[in-house]
Amino acid sequence: MIDFYTLFSSSIGENNEPVINLASHGFVSPPLSVIPPWLIRNAPRDYSSLSFPKADANWQTKGLIGKLKVINMLDLHYWPTPNGKKVTIQLEECGIEYNLVECNIGKGDQFTDEFLSINPNNRMPTLVDHDPEDGQGPLSVFESGAIMLYIAEKTGKFMPADVRGRYNVMQWVMWQMANQGPKTGECGHFRRLGEHQGDQSYAVTRFTDEVNRFYGVLNNQLYNQRYLCGDEYTIADMICYPWTINWEGQGQDISEFKYFKRWFEELGDRPAVQRGMAAGSEMQNDFSKLTKEEGERLRGLLYNQRARPAPETGGIEV
Repeated sequence: MIDFYTLFSSSIGENNEPVINLASHGFVSPPLSVIPPWLIRNAPRDYSSLSFPKADANWQTKGLIGKLKVINMLDLHYWPTPNGKKVTIQLEECGIEYNLVECNIGKGDQFTDEFLSINPNNRMPTLVDHDPEDGQGPLSVFESGAIMLYIAEKTGKFMPADVRGRYNVMQWVMWQMANQGPKTGECGHFRRLGEHQGDQSYAVTRFTDEVNRFYGVLNNQLYNQRYLCGDEYTIADMICYPWTINWEGQGQDISEFKYFKRWFEELGDRPAVQRGMAAGSEMQNDFSKLTKEEGERLRGLLYNQRARPAPETGGIEV
């Protein structure tokens, strides 16, 4: 086998022009900041016979265990919640290869400086595209709806090309982000609280009723059309589906919404939806093993968050 380091060091000329096509030798190598895009795009997929070279500390080695594998251009910083699964469903439907980068929200990964550099709102998911259209280095996108619009534009899939169709889909994406997601999340939060945390009856009724209204909105939208935006399956369907999976825990009975139920069951049978919903299923926390002090410290980190102070110096003068 050709020595990897020798091959890579001799492959880039003085002006970062390729001298040797590494892909022809079956190699893909980080770091992404210096690797030529042509190398990634033309790389073969079969690495079964390649040994994994010793990794440099600066290399991106996500998923490179035992064998050298393709370094995908999309990193999804992710934890398996409905907001994360919206995006994995879309990626699976588009047939795009991607890296799941674990962002363990139960342990506070979303508050690290590294994560805040790509998402100032300290919420996952966040997408990093290492090969964006402008060719000007990695591009990060946060908020699941914005990520899905970005992927739809990048791939040209599951988004109508005409202005009426496009804005029909976009308004349902906004509806999900502004209504279904936040209010359903609050419904789940208050329904899970214990008696020792006070009387939650008003909040439980308020948000359970509001979620019931959402199922009615979806049901009415679907009574005379196959999908939310007509006859074509779009990202509007993908973004709404994950928040309906736990309908029982939301205090709902979907047998009351027969048009929604038909849509719900059809989407649930799609192989790509099933793969997207299963993505990261190995990512789990066992909070039962925490001591009382550890549990209280974690709750203090995750709940009732207030503003993160901005730096005192170094910014715009005020």
